[in-house]
Amino acid sequence: MPRSLGAEPDMRRRGKPDPERLILNLRLKDLNRLIAHRHGGGAATYTLPDDDAGREYLYILISHYANVDPSAPRRIIKLRAPWMSADEAERIVEMAFNYQRRWRSSTLGRELNYSEAEWRMLRLRTIGPTGMTPEERRRISDTARKERARRRKGAKTRAHYEGASLSRRKPWEKEGISRACHN
Repeated sequence: MPRSLGAEPDMRRRGKPDPERLILNLRLKDLNRLIAHRHGGGAATYTLPDDDAGREYLYILISHYANVDPSAPRRIIKLRAPWMSADEAERIVEMAFNYQRRWRSSTLGRELNYSEAEWRMLRLRTIGPTGMTPEERRRISDTARKERARRRKGAKTRAHYEGASLSRRKPWEKEGISRACHN
């Protein structure tokens, strides 16, 4: 049955999602989680402090939001920095659009002073902690993933295994005999 002209599918919706946009959305989620962790509140409800650090966080956020949705920066400033004057907000938005910057995960991690301890706790995927190479992060993540898979299959932890072992319980001592005679 032939389709009418209006029934043509929109290829942008049916095609593969843009990987760059997906990574930017993940990065925004990670940035919001990190900043919320540092300043209290949830990722949807935190407010930035009215200081230099708050302005730096805001610039990084605005730069990332500008790459995803050009109308978002002003909305984000009102949400995250309600204390900021309209003139200062316009300067930050203008700077974000005029000097668009793309951060690598390790560069952004250095810029935010994202530590290995925070990485272990928050497990942000798109921001690299200072002092760790991508290979180290991958190795640790792979080890944890394999450990979870072993637990799902029913493997016991080493502590559990050893705690239930004959060597730990030592029933032969209660009987007052040697281990060799116990068997």
